[in-house]
Amino acid sequence: MQRALLCYGDYLLSFGVKRKTFLNTTKDRDTTFKKLLLNPESIYLKQLLENLKAEENIQEQLRMIIHHDKPTDIIGWRKQIIENGFILKSIGNYNLLEYQGKIVKLFI
Repeated sequence: MQRALLCYGDYLLSFGVKRKTFLNTTKDRDTTFKKLLLNPESIYLKQLLENLKAEENIQEQLRMIIHHDKPTDIIGWRKQIIENGFILKSIGNYNLLEYQGKIVKLFI
């Protein structure tokens, strides 16, 4: 779901001045889907949910967004994470991005 969300935009939550974090599945309130719903970036979650059809397989719809329906103008770190699903699986629950000018550094 997070990779499909990246197809819509940078939904990551702020975690300090230059850092953002992916969502996690722990009970840490600051980095969960619940926190995203209260955040202005939840517009991307709303867009994603509006495009999903309840009567169809959700996982298959997410795969279609990631592999076929994503915008072609996505570049940089978002493109790398969308196209390489193993990245999110391998970095665990506390994963941060730090912006250093035009460079994005991934903390694992």
